[in-house]
Amino acid sequence: MSVHAALLNRRVAGGFHRLWCGIPKLLVHIRTASETEPGTRRSDEEHLWEAANYPAFSGARIGSFFQERPVLKNPFLEDALLRGYLRRHLPQEAARSDLCAFGERVANEVDRWGRECELTPPQLIHFDPWGNRVDHIVTSPAWKRMKDLSAQEGLVAIGYERPFGEWSRVYQMSKLYIFSPSSGLFTCPLAMTDGAAKVLQSIGVSWPVDEAYSRLTTRRPEWFWTSGQWMTERQGGSDVASGTETVAVPQSDGSYKLHGFKWFTSATDADMTLTLARVQDRTGATTPGSRGLSLFYAEVSRDEGGRLRGIEVQRLKDKLGTRQMPTAELLLDGLPAHRLSDEGRGVASIANMLTITRIHNSISAAAAMRRVVQLARDYASRRTAFGKLLKDHPLHMQTLARMEVQTRGAFLLVMDVCRLLGREESGMATQFDRYLLRLLTPVVKLYTGKQAVAVVSEGLESFGGQGYIEDTGLPGLLRDAQVLSIWEGTTNVLSLDVLRCVARSSGMVLHAFFTHAKSLLAGASSVSSLGPAVTAVDRALSELETFVQVAAKREASYLELAARDLAYSLACIYTGALLIDHACWKGASQSDAYAALRWCEQDLCPVVSKQARGCYDPSAPPLDSALCDLVMTLSAADRCAFVKNTSDCTMEDGFINYLSLAFCLLPPNLTPLTITLCVIWLFFLFVILGLSASKFFCPNLSAISTSLHLTHNVAGVTFLALGNGAPDIFSAISAFSHPHTAGLAVGALFGAGIFVTTVVAGSVALVKPFAVATRPFLRDVIFYMAAVFWTFLMLYRGTTTLGETLGYLGLYVVYVLIVIISAYIYSRQKHLMNASVQNDAPITEFNSSDSSDDDIPILTHARIQQEYESETEYRPLLPYSESTSQILLSSLNPVDNRKWRSKSGCWRVLKVLKTPLEVLLLLCIPVVDPDKEDKNWRRPLNCLHLITAPLACVLTLQSGTYGVYMIQGQFPVWLLTLLLGLFLSAIVFCTTTNDRPPKYHTLFALLGFLVSAVLISAAASEVVSLLHMLGVVLSLSNTVLGLTLLAWGNSIGDCFSDITIARQGYPRMAISACFGGIIFNMLFGVGLGCLVQMVTTHSWGVQVIFSSNTQMRRLQSFSKAQRNEEISFMSCEIYGHDALSPPQFESEGLLTWILAGSLGLSLVLSFVIVPMSRFHLGQTYGIFLLLFYFIFLLVALLTEFGVIRIV
Repeated sequence: MSVHAALLNRRVAGGFHRLWCGIPKLLVHIRTASETEPGTRRSDEEHLWEAANYPAFSGARIGSFFQERPVLKNPFLEDALLRGYLRRHLPQEAARSDLCAFGERVANEVDRWGRECELTPPQLIHFDPWGNRVDHIVTSPAWKRMKDLSAQEGLVAIGYERPFGEWSRVYQMSKLYIFSPSSGLFTCPLAMTDGAAKVLQSIGVSWPVDEAYSRLTTRRPEWFWTSGQWMTERQGGSDVASGTETVAVPQSDGSYKLHGFKWFTSATDADMTLTLARVQDRTGATTPGSRGLSLFYAEVSRDEGGRLRGIEVQRLKDKLGTRQMPTAELLLDGLPAHRLSDEGRGVASIANMLTITRIHNSISAAAAMRRVVQLARDYASRRTAFGKLLKDHPLHMQTLARMEVQTRGAFLLVMDVCRLLGREESGMATQFDRYLLRLLTPVVKLYTGKQAVAVVSEGLESFGGQGYIEDTGLPGLLRDAQVLSIWEGTTNVLSLDVLRCVARSSGMVLHAFFTHAKSLLAGASSVSSLGPAVTAVDRALSELETFVQVAAKREASYLELAARDLAYSLACIYTGALLIDHACWKGASQSDAYAALRWCEQDLCPVVSKQARGCYDPSAPPLDSALCDLVMTLSAADRCAFVKNTSDCTMEDGFINYLSLAFCLLPPNLTPLTITLCVIWLFFLFVILGLSASKFFCPNLSAISTSLHLTHNVAGVTFLALGNGAPDIFSAISAFSHPHTAGLAVGALFGAGIFVTTVVAGSVALVKPFAVATRPFLRDVIFYMAAVFWTFLMLYRGTTTLGETLGYLGLYVVYVLIVIISAYIYSRQKHLMNASVQNDAPITEFNSSDSSDDDIPILTHARIQQEYESETEYRPLLPYSESTSQILLSSLNPVDNRKWRSKSGCWRVLKVLKTPLEVLLLLCIPVVDPDKEDKNWRRPLNCLHLITAPLACVLTLQSGTYGVYMIQGQFPVWLLTLLLGLFLSAIVFCTTTNDRPPKYHTLFALLGFLVSAVLISAAASEVVSLLHMLGVVLSLSNTVLGLTLLAWGNSIGDCFSDITIARQGYPRMAISACFGGIIFNMLFGVGLGCLVQMVTTHSWGVQVIFSSNTQMRRLQSFSKAQRNEEISFMSCEIYGHDALSPPQFESEGLLTWILAGSLGLSLVLSFVIVPMSRFHLGQTYGIFLLLFYFIFLLVALLTEFGVIRIV
């Protein structure tokens, strides 16, 4: 027999057997389910079933139960550890006889009562039949029997009678240990009763509490009282100092009347209560904080009319567990009470009560663990699975053995605290005993409370599905266990209490702990079989001592972060020592030694293990909430795990996980190479953006606008504005789609605005001084200032709604209308003036100052830029004699050999780099040119586009997710797309000719527009993800990357084309394009970016939160207080009636203000200086703009690197 089987298997014969659910009728076992019960006549239907040769299992139709239920036997006789512990420490026969008899009563009576209490939960009756308010809480009759039994068995009285001296508390808690799981958690009111009696005893048993103390500690059921503790108020929690609002109004006879609202009162049907309240002075004022709290005693009674005196029961709480016990909200409205403590000493007066109630809580936790192990062990001897009993399955028994080890550890830990309490109450405790009791009380409560949930949950799993069925009674064990980690202080509250008792005792409690733990190991030196366990505990003690010495020199936040694991370590080490000590006892069994060895195999000192991993570093937030920027503060070996496990490092968009590439796939010593490769790839991504927009997106939009017969004005400010701004818009939307890359969008939109209005405009003025068109210039500057100011206002106010976001788009509509209307008015005036006076000088002046061409700058700029960039790309019509294959090859050749020699070397190098990308784009994106005679119809290539263009879309959208999706799990979407494309391509190829475009050729422009838009969006997502990775690796904020690399990459093409246009004699057109294009980018970039997030999250607005700015890479050098002041974000969270998980948009605060302020200042200066110079832009103005940009860039970089920051 294996060791763990020996630990768990027990002889099941003997004793009084009872079904655990409490139902007296014996249910039929599966082996006899088909047999007829005596005296029952079998029906003809049953005979027909048998005649038809149906198996005996067909008897299931009558509803027989096919699994044997676990049987609860005498819990005292079934618990070898309890009996052995008492035999060692409390050898009196009277104690064991009483516990054996009580165990029999629990198995035969109490367990049934507990089940009855759960099935008959309390009810609140507010009014009697005559309409009088009575607030009567009706409980189960079994609940009342529990009260009577508690008095008879002395479950409270034993602690004050002390029949066994210093071991009386151990004896009392042993009875509660047997009683608790069957009692329906009646142990809760008993805990509060015991705690109240302890408080009354410590204060002094005299009037007005002498009768109450007698009733709390009596064995006479008719005289016995239970007590409540009405502490929790509306704020809830353990912070009674700030959460208590109840006031006590002094009365003339020295008593008080209480007024307040108690949010959570357990055992509301108690006969008396202890509560905290603030005494009012003559002016009605109270003292805040814990210094204003006093302890009060109040009896729960009724007047002659049956109404509660000074109490109104508002409602009963609907709880997860402990449904048997009434828990209510109470309004105290003049409740008569007596003050027990000195004024302001209420919290100190309940310290003894907390010790008692926390030990009671721990007993209930250990008892719940023992009960589920007992039932699971019995069930394993009855339940057959896979041809043999569960107890014959080694893995199942190993699981039960592990539960047994945890249960044994919890029991010994609780009992040792009871021993210390008994020594203190009997006057035999040393100072070390008192220190140890103070330290271990919160430790045992927090540890057993958490372990009970884990063990009971595992225990229910051993019953399979039956453990989940309510009418088995098993789920109630888990529901009730859940409260044990909450009552009398949550795990975190108790962990901090451990730190407090260490600090207040100047470390003496830890000295007592180490001393006693080592003394427990002393007796094991002669037991060689326990050597590994002794070594493990001794090593853990040494590690813990070292940790305490190191932690004492660290800041308070370090210890606070370690408090929970410190408490776990104290519990595990001390329990290991107790198990070893018990296994050394001469009456110990093999099971005791096994439990000690298995316990000490675990990590006994988790606080040291986690300290080694840096878990308590205050500069490193918890892994699940840490900022990805902190990855560079870790060692190279830890960065990959950090990136994989930190949600902030997760980027959902893009084909490549650049952070994993940098920190997981490539070695740390190749980081410079990684950065170099990423910068090269970034260059190609910008090339893809530029080519897709200029050679495919814009021409197709132009063809669509021509087919719609739009005027140049309308087309210029709508379709072609979208074409020119596509890289900026898609980059902004992609950046806004993730909370931690929104800084890229902010930086790029503002940075591109400054770059274009200073560097580009200044370069145009330097290359070709000219007189700007007055009204278009002023119009564009005013609208751009309005867009910038609106964005600045949104950031300053900290919020923007859906209506305001739509206002961004509406402002551009207004701009479009003004452009169209002004162009119409200009044309109308010009026509009238030409008709009245021909060749008039004023007309010539009018034409030269406000040319109509400048009212459509975006259109004209796009046209000239397209012609300039594509002069070597589009050749004259091919001869009709060319074959289909020749047409295909020539269409895919982006280089004109005749003009190759006339270009510069730089142009040739750039062309060589661009050519592979152009060929790929030409293969996927059709282009329609309405200015050509054949509209750029290339029959073989366009037919090929019907195959490649849809494939490019489905394989690019959502990083290819749609393309690989399997229809009904069998047919991929990309294959269906390919087949449809082949079908359409064949039709078009067979119905068209090489020399004449079909009538539906314009539809190819729509296809080209869609495909180029998808590719631009995908490339923009890659750019954003790549820049985010570079920011993390180089410790740069997304905002500075946006205003530099992203802004430069999206604007450099406009810069060269505008300078070229100026050199060709169109400076006014170039300067108009500088302002007209960025208006569209700003309004649509911010507007669509926020709008897309609102739509995807079903929300109604964006909230913006700003604080001061700093560098995340410097966090490790700051203290906690400094870090809280220094870290800054611009976080926008979506709110609405059905908002989903609110995204957060982050950006460096001060840097964003510098961006917005610099852009606004440059526009204001242009708005003032240009009119003052009579709208003439010369080289002086150009130099001024360039200097302004360089100063701005210098300030931004100094801010980024922390030289400039808010003090």
